[in-house]
Amino acid sequence: MKKVVRQLIEDYSDSYRLERDVLWMVYTIGLQDEIRTAAEETAKSCGFKEIQWIQAQGVITTHGGPAAFGIAGFSSIS
Repeated sequence: MKKVVRQLIEDYSDSYRLERDVLWMVYTIGLQDEIRTAAEETAKSCGFKEIQWIQAQGVITTHGGPAAFGIAGFSSIS
């Protein structure tokens, strides 16, 4: 999972040319602390200045299940 999280952050942020001011990371209950740490380290190495964690609720948890992970940011693609 650490490898997948790292690759997701790198690929998604580059593909969508995310602005580097802030990156939101979404998780559901059960995501291991070591995965969260790896995600933060990767985001920082990609140049994100601020990282905010958001715990998913209801619908996302139901569909994503335990230990789900996602990211969101602002794209500079017009």
